[in-house]
Amino acid sequence: MLARQQQELEEAREEAAAMVQRADERVQETERILAYEMAKLAELEGNGVE
Repeated sequence: MLARQQQELEEAREEAAAMVQRADERVQETERILAYEMAKLAELEGNGVE
């Protein structure tokens, strides 16, 4: 029984690590999109377009 619980715990840890990695990838993608959109906005503002 203890071995099964240890296996379940390890699987839960692996799932949690994968979730954290996916979340980090989404944050990085969001940061890239935000930087791109901010650059576009700065360009528009620089051209006098409101």
